[in-house]
Order: sequence, then structure tokens, then C-alpha cells
Amino acid sequence: GGPITFDSADTDITISRDGSISTSQGSKGKLAVVEFADPQSLMRQGDNYYSGTAGTPATDTSVVQGSIERPNVSGDPHAPKSNWVKTSSALTGYLSTANVTLPTDPTQAYGNAGRNSLRSMTFNQLDLGLHKSFRLWNDHSAFDLRGEAFNILNKVNYGAPASNRSSGSFGSITTNFPARQLQVAGKITF
Repeated sequence: GGPITFDSADTDITISRDGSISTSQGSKGKLAVVEFADPQSLMRQGDNYYSGTAGTPATDTSVVQGSIERPNVSGDPHAPKSNWVKTSSALTGYLSTANVTLPTDPTQAYGNAGRNSLRSMTFNQLDLGLHKSFRLWNDHSAFDLRGEAFNILNKVNYGAPASNRSSGSFGSITTNFPARQLQVAGKITF
């Protein structure tokens, strides 16, 4: 199907469990719920809009108006550090699959997880900058030397964990902030 559009006369917008959309002006269309064999192949087109090859119709689904599905959390959503596995490019097992589960009651799409209730790891970084000016052959000429080091202790600062509970990579962190960076600059003024 094509895009579903609304005009200023459309009020009282409702979405039924089968995805049918209606307004005070009548039926507007129906949302399609599809599954993609490879969700990673979707291309981001905007804030919440993705495009890709046609998916297959999803089964056993329902649309709940005005809700965003959230998981159920029982206990600490963070896994114990003994469960973390660090590799050269990822940290797996950061979130607990046992304590974070999807709602199983189709009439209660909301889980008990609060909005913004999960925080990533802290960001710690020490930067250093040194500057020295050397006078050259007269009072108006100088050589400036500057050295800068970012993340001088080379601490790994991980990104956010994969938080989609339906994904096989749930709880894994595959991004991090840059490692140590050094730069030196010189300038001659005369």
C-alpha cells in the first residue's frame, strides 16, 4: 500500500487491533505488519522511517494504539560482570536475558519497564594539552609548539547496548568511543 495521509478535517483518529485506521471522516487505510529476513539491510530514511525490500506479512500480531512495547523487568536488567564476554570488537552479555523478557499477554503490550529506566556505562576520559612558545630571532617572531592527547589513559568507553529484546544481539555492545588520539602542531609567527 501507499502512504496514509490525513487532513485538518480528520479528527478522532483510532487504530484497531488489526491495524485499520479510521477518523471522524471514515476509514483511512490499514497498517501492514511485516517481518524482514535481514533487519540489518533496512536503510534509515528519517527519524522513525526505514526502507528496504518487501517483507513477509507477520503472523499472530496485533496493533495497540498509543503504546510502545516495553519489556518486563524482574530484578536487575544488568547481567553480573562474570557473565560479560569482552572481545576485540564487542562486549556481550551486558544485559540479562533472564531478567528482561517480552510481554506474553497480547492484551498487555506494555511491560513493566519504565521509560528511560536503563543507563549505559559511564563515560570516563582524561585529556591533556601542552603549549610552549619559543622566542626566535626578535621580539616579533616566535615558534609555538602544541601537543594534545585525548583519552590519554586509553580507557575503553562503550556505546549503548542493543536493547531490542527480540534481537539475538540483545545486551551486546558493539560500539565504542575513539581510543587514544595524539596530535602535535607547530606554528611560526614573524
